[in-house]
Amino acid sequence: MGFLIGQTTGKITGTIKDSETNEALIGVNVIVQGTYSGAATDVDGAYYILNIKPGTYTLIIDMIGYKQVKMENVRISVNRTSNINVDLVPTVIQGETVVVEVDAITARKDQTSTIKNISSDQIDKLPVENIGAIVGMQAGVVEGHFRGGRSNEVTYLIDGIQVDEVFGGGNAAVEIEPEVIQDLEIITGTFNAEYGKAMSGVVNAVTKDGSNRFKGSVSRAFANYFTGNKNIFIGLDNNQLDRNQDYKFQISGPIIKDKVHFFINTRTQDNKNHLNGLRRFNVTDSSNFYSLNPLEWYSENSGDSAFVSMNGSANRSILGKLSFSLFSGSGIRFSTMYSINEDTWHGYDHGFKYNPDGMGASHRRTDFLSFHWNHLISQKLFYDIKLSSMKNYG
Repeated sequence: MGFLIGQTTGKITGTIKDSETNEALIGVNVIVQGTYSGAATDVDGAYYILNIKPGTYTLIIDMIGYKQVKMENVRISVNRTSNINVDLVPTVIQGETVVVEVDAITARKDQTSTIKNISSDQIDKLPVENIGAIVGMQAGVVEGHFRGGRSNEVTYLIDGIQVDEVFGGGNAAVEIEPEVIQDLEIITGTFNAEYGKAMSGVVNAVTKDGSNRFKGSVSRAFANYFTGNKNIFIGLDNNQLDRNQDYKFQISGPIIKDKVHFFINTRTQDNKNHLNGLRRFNVTDSSNFYSLNPLEWYSENSGDSAFVSMNGSANRSILGKLSFSLFSGSGIRFSTMYSINEDTWHGYDHGFKYNPDGMGASHRRTDFLSFHWNHLISQKLFYDIKLSSMKNYG
């Protein structure tokens, strides 16, 4: 079970004033469009909305006697506060709406540590194949080391749940694809006490949920190695385009509109890479050179002389997530997620060059199951319950 919990939501705060008198407005409705989240301003014209999932939203700000305002492109990041202040314009004609495009907020007034938030839109534009590549692009991070610290001093979280490799150390035991991430929070210094195990840095990935629209994608990538030194890199065929293959599949959508949604992501990689052996011998072949009589020596070589990859790898990842909002307006939502990471790989051993099937392979598998219950009790109070189970094999 996991008990180290990080944040998975953000919040919005601000003040609403009259544009002509600059006086605070009381009772202005501030609604996050497409959700059940909202608030009303207090006597100081202030409001705050807690427990908002990361993403891009539209705020609707409305009060009788004033033009309605729509604040578009409001970006919510995990564990961050977005400050949205608005001046309402008086009007005698109801129905007029002012649409405002919110610029990306680069300076965070609530920031007390070195934090970088990366949204799913930003990740889509990056030429990366894994989270490690995204993390490695940040200032102060070199090959998994945060500001000179050891790699096993970094804490990794998925949806606020710790997924460190407890026994091996140095990496996340559960790996998710970049396409799965809704918001990625990278903390490289002076983090809060809630991250008790971390000493160098924290990486917190918040996963996507399904929506009321069906979405999906399928892709296949392939590659090959080309060389003019075939006497060294034996068995490479310059005309073979699919020596390394990468398949991706993703689909999400509603099961029950507005209530139950699903999200599925899979990836399969088959990489034969660039080092081959020549199968002159099979693992069942035997030999005898112990006799003092050379005529009695023998060696079986029943191999078919085929080229066999000796530094290949096969990787498979599957992630499925169900999200529930069954009780409309109750402030209750919960989700469950299950993921599998399975890897098989060979480390090249020159001693098996002519008996490549006799070389050992390494195998690793991680099963991860999580449950997240979130309840917004009131405008000022909410709580999270998170449970997880992780099994490592290999």
